[in-house]
Amino acid sequence: MKRKGILTFIAAICFLSLLAVTGPVEQAWAQMTPEDMAVIEEGFRLFHEETFDGNGRTCATCHLASKAYTISPADIAKLKGRKLDLVLLSALPDFENEDLVKVLGLFNIGEFFDSNDMATGQFRSSMSLNALELTTNGTNATGNNITLGWSGEGSPDVARRPDFPCRPGAGVDPMPPVIGADGSIEAFTQGAIVQHFTLSAARVPGTDFRCATQDELIAMGKFQRWLGRRMATETAKEFDLRDLSFENDDVELGKIIFRSNKTKCRFCHIDGGADGPSGRGPINRNRDTGTEVAGHDLLDDVANPPVDDVGEDEEEMNLQSIIEAARKGTFFHNSLKVTNVEDASRFYFSEDFTPPFLPGGLACFDEACLDLEPFGGNAISGNAINKLGAFLRSLSAYYGIVDTIRLVQEAIDLSPAGASYDLQMLHGEFNMHDVVKVLKGNQLDPSLYSDVREAAGDLEEVFGKASKTNTLGKLNNLLGELESLRVMVATFTP
Repeated sequence: MKRKGILTFIAAICFLSLLAVTGPVEQAWAQMTPEDMAVIEEGFRLFHEETFDGNGRTCATCHLASKAYTISPADIAKLKGRKLDLVLLSALPDFENEDLVKVLGLFNIGEFFDSNDMATGQFRSSMSLNALELTTNGTNATGNNITLGWSGEGSPDVARRPDFPCRPGAGVDPMPPVIGADGSIEAFTQGAIVQHFTLSAARVPGTDFRCATQDELIAMGKFQRWLGRRMATETAKEFDLRDLSFENDDVELGKIIFRSNKTKCRFCHIDGGADGPSGRGPINRNRDTGTEVAGHDLLDDVANPPVDDVGEDEEEMNLQSIIEAARKGTFFHNSLKVTNVEDASRFYFSEDFTPPFLPGGLACFDEACLDLEPFGGNAISGNAINKLGAFLRSLSAYYGIVDTIRLVQEAIDLSPAGASYDLQMLHGEFNMHDVVKVLKGNQLDPSLYSDVREAAGDLEEVFGKASKTNTLGKLNNLLGELESLRVMVATFTP
């Protein structure tokens, strides 16, 4: 179906009617200025083009923008030539385990090699970078972030790694900035350069790669903070699920399953994220979830060594946001070989999932039991996992639409100054594509939100053709269409 002028008119009328009844969703979005956007654009360029004088990889080699800034075995199978060589790091034989990369999408994050110069791991899947800033609140004894990376310590901090190659005072020219080794998102980038861009296992700055400068780290950090959803409201990181009503009855049942004290999903993922909103839950943390047994038997397959200053256990893994998970092609740190959130969810209702921190344990350890359990007086009547999956997918789609509203609002902010908003349109296209894909992939009902998928597909095409020639009026019409699309999925009534 092609986008027609009447669609724009109807959407605008629906938008105005919606605002008259419910008002717009409160959002904590700062106005985008041309100056801030210029830094974000530079960060995007560095992310996709800068090799830091290393082995040829860029950040985008293993974090594909069109794939929610991650990469899966299915994506790798489609690569050819130099792109595939860089993912496998063919120029440095044995630096990556080629079979693990191709079959499971697992990359070497370890620093050690055996007597035959073979990488010994650990091995981890590529993380999505969307909404990265919303999972970085935990702090160690020095007050720095510890919640970046699968095991919560992917961001270098000289307090724990005094020998980090790109630390200030290491005698490197140019002198690395303090922010490159302080446990921040910027240091996360510096750590990735040292780990993945090197020309040899020795990892010598100036020989195997160069350390990023302060300006580069600031730009890349600002870009990564820009990616994905913002704070849901001024007081919470995620929408309170108690105030979010889905239009589909089975999705609402899935929400009830998610929030139930029997499944206890919300004990770690309060409202679908990795962090509790203010006053409602703990900050993001590492937990002994049992996920070290999920997936495959790999060398040294535990979290990184204990972080003594916060008393973490070496088998604890960092909580991940479920909202973004539905968009991914792989799940768990060592890539449990499943391709959808429904199958990934089944792990949490198996005997392998026995977390010591859940009071009273779980009510069910198999899917059949889950199907028979009443939840809040609601009969699930079978398909409990698929209804839970439909909810997780719908929640992800809802956030994707809301984030696209944010992107269009930024374009409206930038338009009067004549500043570029190409990145907003590009990522709006990615978001709409993922809304379609995530909802279509549900295992419950082929027709689930078919009207939403059709409308999102139309908008994906619109974003794909958008450019600076769009007028302010057209951007406002686009905003209205997105608001109408949002309430087709769910309504938020605080």
